[in-house]
Amino acid sequence: MADKLEQTKQLAFWLNQIEKYERKFKKWEDKSKKIVDRYVDERGEAAQRKAQFNILWSNVQTLLPALYSKQPVPNISRRYDDDKQLGLTVSRVLERAASYYVDTTYFNDIMRQTVLDRLLAGRGTTWVRYSPVFGDAVQETDDELMPELYSEDVDLDFVHWEDFGHTVAKTWQEVRAVWRKVHLDRSELVKRFGEEIGNKIPISTSKDAAEGEMSNSVCVYEIWDKRNKRAIWVNQYRDWETDRKSVV
Repeated sequence: MADKLEQTKQLAFWLNQIEKYERKFKKWEDKSKKIVDRYVDERGEAAQRKAQFNILWSNVQTLLPALYSKQPVPNISRRYDDDKQLGLTVSRVLERAASYYVDTTYFNDIMRQTVLDRLLAGRGTTWVRYSPVFGDAVQETDDELMPELYSEDVDLDFVHWEDFGHTVAKTWQEVRAVWRKVHLDRSELVKRFGEEIGNKIPISTSKDAAEGEMSNSVCVYEIWDKRNKRAIWVNQYRDWETDRKSVV
């Protein structure tokens, strides 16, 4: 009962923070959508009959390579140029690891998308995730049984400017948490949250007017709480057994 009450309090708090952000930045988002429409030349049928030069598209195409022209080359060196071999070895390992990551991932495409969002909407966001993979074996650590760490990786995600949010604050240092919207289908929900929760969250099947395709996903907010140093996943869905709204 206490856990259920705590979940309800968490849900109310975070949904309130999300609502504050959306209310605060609604005008900016509406303006940004108009800018993007102008960039892709979304005009009415009558306006399309007139020959016009899209100066916004031309300016952005000029600024884009000026801000990001090519894939960067990692250059990692020691802060202090001493004779210690350990520092030199570590810097070389980090540089080669960073170079391999940039060459073997979608780093270049993600950076271009991020810079384009910055030029159009005024915000470009990338999301860095630590992705551990655990094996079936169990190891004992500090009198606790923990799954054995099989491998580690770092994932870099592009976050569209409409899908990013944060707690409202006067300065970035005062921001308590950031979040992004993650759209998950049924299999992804089960994989992320397990059978019980993943199958409980309802998914409404509706036609996307913009894409003309059927949408079979649900929006979940992935919140990174800086103050408590934890990640929280929130979705406002109804628990039909208790007739209450719940939190993941």
